[in-house]
Amino acid sequence: MGAINTPPNPLDYAPSARSTDSETARGAEELRFDLGPETTALLIARVLPWCLLAGLAAGACFWSAVARHGLFPGIGLWVPLLTAAATSLWRLARYRHVPRTVGVADGQVFYADARTRGQPFGVRPSEVKALRVQRRWWRPGVFELTTVPRLILGIGTTNPVVLVYSLDRGSLDKICRELTAALWP
Repeated sequence: MGAINTPPNPLDYAPSARSTDSETARGAEELRFDLGPETTALLIARVLPWCLLAGLAAGACFWSAVARHGLFPGIGLWVPLLTAAATSLWRLARYRHVPRTVGVADGQVFYADARTRGQPFGVRPSEVKALRVQRRWWRPGVFELTTVPRLILGIGTTNPVVLVYSLDRGSLDKICRELTAALWP
């Protein structure tokens, strides 16, 4: 019998993350983490909830059309959900090869990934109380490095900003500690 040949990358999307993919650049005024493009596993974990939402919304529209003999009574509720899911899926698929970057420069934290189309977006420290690593209930395997907005009278001044997604909580905790130390010495 011959050896079994396994394909090197069955989805032909992006190779799995290696320890050399993440780079750290330190300067006098800058700290930067280059994380490379999303891996296949991370892309699937991020796309799966949107696919389920799109399927549920399309099924609800179809059920509404069949059960009530017309699409219009249920269209106002399900079409916005279907549109949001389809738009998010299109954006994730189109910009999936954009490298992910997070860091501190000019006294503010910045991030760049598929959501920003590779352009760095900054968050001022005056809008942020802290950084934290969390996960959402609808994506239990995906960890997020997010900002914690300042509260004035119990109301957040801004919305939390997701800086980077990852499947590895340990690496995000390390990045979080280093960014916190660079932002608030």
